[in-house]
Amino acid sequence: GSGAKGEVIDPYVVLELHGVPADCAEQRTRTAAQNQDDPLFDETFEFQVNMPELALLRFVVLDDDYIGDDFIGQYSVAFECLQPGYRNVPLLGMAGDPLPHTSLFVHVAITNRRGGGKAQRRGLSVRRVGRRG
Repeated sequence: GSGAKGEVIDPYVVLELHGVPADCAEQRTRTAAQNQDDPLFDETFEFQVNMPELALLRFVVLDDDYIGDDFIGQYSVAFECLQPGYRNVPLLGMAGDPLPHTSLFVHVAITNRRGGGKAQRRGLSVRRVGRRG
């Protein structure tokens, strides 16, 4: 597969937000140039979340191919478990096994865009910073 040692890949990341229908959304990075050991995506995505207690954020890394994009790794996290700041997101294989030395380095910012009262986790900004490998 695309994870074979020494194989050149063209990775990109898909961020999927799952939850109630109003919260479901998907965004993707551009494809990183070939032959990079540590590709840098440096992109910002923002999701509006209405029901954070039911939302799940999934990071999926794929290899951009002409015919079908090969799965590289993924990681899912409950929205309410996200912590603001810079984070290493470990990638898991298709069977859920950890991929050694493979992670995404991201910046997470959670804001309350509705204002007033107690702070609520309503908005999410994920900045794609890079992939550690």
